[in-house]
Formats: sequence, C-alpha cells, structure tokens
Amino acid sequence: MRKHETKKSISFRIEPGILEKLGKAAKEDHTTLNSFVNQVLSDHAYWDRPAKTAGWILMKQEIVRSMLDSLSQNEIRKIALGAAKEVMKDTLLAMTGKINLETWLAVTRYRSTRSDFHYQQTSEITKSVS
Repeated sequence: MRKHETKKSISFRIEPGILEKLGKAAKEDHTTLNSFVNQVLSDHAYWDRPAKTAGWILMKQEIVRSMLDSLSQNEIRKIALGAAKEVMKDTLLAMTGKINLETWLAVTRYRSTRSDFHYQQTSEITKSVS
C-alpha cells in the first residue's frame, strides 16, 4: 500500500497531554517518538480513515465471540461467504480503488498487522494430488 519515499519535515503544535501519551506509547513500543508518530499517521491514512469510510467498526473480541457462539456452523458459513464476496469487494474499492489479488493481499496483510494477527505469505503454489 505504501511506497518508500523520501521523508519530509513539518511541524505541528500538539497539546502537552497528547504529546506525553505519545511519548509514553513510543517508549512502551521501544521506538522513537518520531517513528511512533509516523506509524500513527500512517495507520490513520492507510487504514483507520479508509476503513471507516468502508463501514468497518471497532468491536471487542468478547462481543464478536458471543455473537458467533450463538450461531450454527451453517449460519457462520453463510455469513462468511457473503462477506468474502461483497464486503471485501466494497472494502477494496473504498480503500484502494481497485479489486485485484494484489490489493486484497495488501489490505489483508495490513489488517493482520494492525490486529497483531500472525500471518505467513508465500508465493509457492502447491498442487493437490488426487
């Protein structure tokens, strides 16, 4: 989603309380304030804002788990298939303006990273033996 570009300098006026929270978060993440703020801005530009436009919402895991537990496997499968077809299409269009494998992988990779979900990507194609 992002291309490596030369960085530019700009200055902002930030409220002391916000700056303190950003500094504390950067320290907890073992990074510099500059790197942390860059990541926050990047997340907002590449995920938070476009995801909101695409209709994504933030929800506690326990709520989602509770809702899923109340559904049958067949109902979950039906919802997942519908989401895979329509929701991802709408998400890709809203976030990247394109629908193709590259953008689907980029959005999935970014969302996985943002969710602290470990993923592994390979370009190998395995053939099923019948």
